[in-house]
Amino acid sequence: MKIFTKNIWFILLLPIILSFNDEQSKRKKKIDWNEMTSFRIYNQNTFPSDKTIESYTTEEIDKMNFIETEIFKAKQILKKSIRIRNETYLWKGDVFALATFKSSEIRRIKISWYGGFFLDLKGMKYYTFRKKKAEKWDSFWRKYYHKVINNKDK
Repeated sequence: MKIFTKNIWFILLLPIILSFNDEQSKRKKKIDWNEMTSFRIYNQNTFPSDKTIESYTTEEIDKMNFIETEIFKAKQILKKSIRIRNETYLWKGDVFALATFKSSEIRRIKISWYGGFFLDLKGMKYYTFRKKKAEKWDSFWRKYYHKVINNKDK
């Protein structure tokens, strides 16, 4: 009877263990920015005011104004990003972006208003850039952000 009970527990817990391991491997996977097919910057003024970037539903995001960035430039800049380990940052403002990949994977990106770093909300990993690349990144996303907030159409 003990062996039967142990087997039942194993059978019941196996799917939970496997799904946890699958989620952990997804989080550790490095982002291949070369596989990106779309990078959108969203207009903060069209967001639900009672929510944070992390809590937007797909339906809410679909209703928000955005601008499609030039994908070649987005890839060139983002592939130079450096993952930051074991650090967190103080947020004093943010911008929302959405990266879509060839595999249909979608990553929500929370960009620091100061432009020096961003957070991949799917993997919960921070990224930054070296000095010259940081300036290019800051200039890149701000150019599109200013375009989208001055344009009311999607």
